[in-house]
Amino acid sequence: MHNQPISSTFNGMKISAESQLASLTPALPQAQSNWLRPNPSHIKVPRKQGELLITPTLSNLVASLAAGPPPDSLLSADLRELSLQARRDVLFAAEALGTVVGSPPLDISVAARSGEPWVVTGHQVEFYHAGVWAKVVAADELARRSNALPFDLLVDHDVLDEPGLYVPVRHNGELQKRLIEWAEPHLAGQGLPLEFVAAPTGQTRRQWLQRLRSACGLPSDSLDLVLSTLADSRLTDYVSWLSEARKRLETALDIHVNYLRTSQLCRRSGWFGFVALWLQNARQWAKLYNAAVERYRQLHGITAPNQPLPPLHGSAEIVELPFWLYGQGQRRGRMMAALAGDTIKLLGLTGEILLPPLTQLSPLEAGNLLQQQCHQHGLHIRPRALTLTMFVRLLVADVFIHGIGGALYDQISDDLLAELFGCGGAYGCVSAAWLLPLQPAAGSATSPSQVRWQLHHLRHNPQLTLSAARSDVARLLQSRQNALAVLQLKPPQSPAGRTDAITRSARRQAFRQLHQMLDELATHNSPAIHQLQTQLRMAELGQKEQAVAHWREYYFALHQRSSLAHLVNCIRHS
Repeated sequence: MHNQPISSTFNGMKISAESQLASLTPALPQAQSNWLRPNPSHIKVPRKQGELLITPTLSNLVASLAAGPPPDSLLSADLRELSLQARRDVLFAAEALGTVVGSPPLDISVAARSGEPWVVTGHQVEFYHAGVWAKVVAADELARRSNALPFDLLVDHDVLDEPGLYVPVRHNGELQKRLIEWAEPHLAGQGLPLEFVAAPTGQTRRQWLQRLRSACGLPSDSLDLVLSTLADSRLTDYVSWLSEARKRLETALDIHVNYLRTSQLCRRSGWFGFVALWLQNARQWAKLYNAAVERYRQLHGITAPNQPLPPLHGSAEIVELPFWLYGQGQRRGRMMAALAGDTIKLLGLTGEILLPPLTQLSPLEAGNLLQQQCHQHGLHIRPRALTLTMFVRLLVADVFIHGIGGALYDQISDDLLAELFGCGGAYGCVSAAWLLPLQPAAGSATSPSQVRWQLHHLRHNPQLTLSAARSDVARLLQSRQNALAVLQLKPPQSPAGRTDAITRSARRQAFRQLHQMLDELATHNSPAIHQLQTQLRMAELGQKEQAVAHWREYYFALHQRSSLAHLVNCIRHS
């Protein structure tokens, strides 16, 4: 159903999104009592071409969706109200971005009332690889099998790492990967959240696209489609600009998923109600958060600080909460809350805000007050990793599709959701190894370590390849043997248990003599040594090219459309 363009009218009347949403009552997430999740032991990075990671299986995820809602919802009345509002907000955010990037109209009135399950995935907005894109394909396929609504959450409160993408190139005959950027990262993104980052325009855009086309060593009709869309786009913000191009390619591949931006979702009352819930329980929940992180660290033997997530810091008066707080056009800062009785002050890089009393209010009522205060002060509250998936799994999605990293750290969310609410939505883990058809150097099959050992062995055992028929070589070989004999003698010890000083001096002299003989013998063995050194250079080049050729993180649109269609088909029939 979700693949059909739907009219934006309701009962023959055109209605604004805001007025529709105000009166809608979406179904609650259906999988709140279903703890279907990946087996952590099955979560391994696919490395070989064509390997898929889908756990649990799509069939099991479909079955969890088909099970429907539990007879009695596990959410409290306040959380059910918050969940309904969060779903309304998702529909509004998806409708808003869909209009920008060219998605078929989403009839939010029908979507809200239909009772269809919701499948959600998400990722940072970047030129990501096929293993990440596989999540989108899986969400589309899961929606097809379950008559569900699929959503792709564009995490645009993250920071831009690289304003560009890596492409394979041949330079002086060597296969390399090269980053083609339109600007230095500190200039393109300025360390700001992606929601504030502009797309390249004018000459900067044209020159970057031309360098990409010239540098890429592989033909790709997928990349041609993406680059032509980027070139012609009138969109000026980075997130919409890149998403429009991806949407066009996915449409050509018959992938239809509704995009929405975290920045748009987190401006609405459902999100603020979730944040208010954390503020109402700040001290207790921060302790439980840290305890869940620590249990995960101990379970997996992690000793590195701040891995996989840093703990929340605080004191008797101030508590750090797992959110970002920042102003318009500003860098992210950790959100702190100063607590004194029922009084709460938000603390961040922008200063402090005294909030009205929230304690006796429902999460949605408290969220509305928090939303008003943030709007008045021009502030944004955005999730960190765990709070984003907690919000989506608890209040929005029937099934959430993670990648590898998210599926691993979301074991912490499992722990925390169980502790706080006793429930949480099902989720899966999807990834793939879909490699570009690149040919490394011919010497790549030879191990450099093997050749290094051969070189070492040849240098230290010259008698294996040199003839003693020549007197000068015979003399050097005999001197080597004499030095070895001295070194192999067990040194006598003094009564105090220490090696005699004269013996130590003789051993040092024998060691120097041995290496002097080896250096001189190497000059007689230079052809064999030179041959192995050449083999070593070729093996090292081959190993380097092998890594470039088998790198799994090239942008997925570098693949030909036929290759991507094959990946889609593999996931659909998995």
